Amino acid sequence: MLGWLLAGETRNGHLSVVPGRRLGPRRGTAPPSTSTRSKVAALADACAQAAAVTGDTTWLTGVEMSVTWLLGDNDAQIPMLDERTGGCSDALGRTSRSPQPGARSRRSR
Repeated sequence: MLGWLLAGETRNGHLSVVPGRRLGPRRGTAPPSTSTRSKVAALADACAQAAAVTGDTTWLTGVEMSVTWLLGDNDAQIPMLDERTGGCSDALGRTSRSPQPGARSRRSR
C-alpha cells in the first residue's frame, strides 16, 4: 500500500502531494491547490518505518524525496523552509507558500 501511495504522490521525479480533500484520479497537470507539510512528514515517517522493518533501503528514497520537497523540489519550486527564521511554512499553494508556521494555516494562494 505504501508503494502505491508513494507512486501516486510522485510526478516528474519529485513529490507532488495531493491534498487530503481531493479524492479520485488526478485530472490535468496543474499542481494541487494546497499541499501540507504534515502529509509530507507522514509519508517520510512511513517510508522510514518501512525501511527499518523490512531492511529494504529503497524506502529511504521516499524519505529523501520528502526532505527535498520541503527544501523546494515540489510542484511550485518554493522552499517551505524559511531560512531567516528557521521555521517551516504550513502549506504550499500553486505559486506561494503560506506565511503561517503553526498547525493551522490560512490557505495559500
